[in-house]
Amino acid sequence: SIKDISGGSSSSSLENKEEGKDNSRCSSSPSMAPDHHYPILVTCKDGSKFWCKRVICTLPLEILRETIFSPSLSKHKIEAMRRISTGAHNKIILRFNHLKKIFWPVDIPQFNCDDPRFQFLNLHCYGKAGIILAHIFPPYAYGYGADSQSSSSSSSNNNLEVVKEVLVVLSRMFGISMSALQERLLDYIVTRWDDESYSRGSYSYLRPGGHMQHLKDLQAPLRRTSTGENIVHFAGEACTTVGFQCVHGAYISGEKAACEVAKDLKKK
Repeated sequence: SIKDISGGSSSSSLENKEEGKDNSRCSSSPSMAPDHHYPILVTCKDGSKFWCKRVICTLPLEILRETIFSPSLSKHKIEAMRRISTGAHNKIILRFNHLKKIFWPVDIPQFNCDDPRFQFLNLHCYGKAGIILAHIFPPYAYGYGADSQSSSSSSSNNNLEVVKEVLVVLSRMFGISMSALQERLLDYIVTRWDDESYSRGSYSYLRPGGHMQHLKDLQAPLRRTSTGENIVHFAGEACTTVGFQCVHGAYISGEKAACEVAKDLKKK
């Protein structure tokens, strides 16, 4: 939870209604603050508490939804979180023995097939010897298709099954036997962003009815009504119109928030 205890306007906090989530709001009073220069109390899930002058919140969107703010978030920010959601873009990275002849076109950066689950990026073409990356987008990315309804497990057996499905497609595309592919395969990585507890997905997207103004509303800082100060700033790939969904967008928004905090504190 993030709480301004220095006299900001009070209203009901944004609470998570999902069962099984322990997001109890901190009940500290202003008298507990160690110093009036640190009026913002951040309480973590493990009970750790931090008194802050300013806060830059870079939580992934799905975690931000469960965070309790007091005073509560503005209607514009709550509406922005309704219009923006998080998806799962998973990847299967295969590294083959490049000392043997590469079995795919080495100078073509991307290639597709008639299987709608996979789109391939030729990382060998970009200097990563012997590596092919398979993109998997929704709906296939969630639990890798058939497994999504039965299990969210990322066990090695499930990963091996996923890799085998990719190898079958590559075998058909390039006319090379499964046994030859398995012999050349050195290692692999299977991502499961939809199962990551600290992100709940890979990156955000605009839902139907969403537009770029919602990104700006999500990035807008929280202002203390009594003084007009911006006390909580927001950054991340979902909080920027420049580089939306991307790492550089998250970086730019974080740098912008840090500069605003530094400029604000310099005035004091």
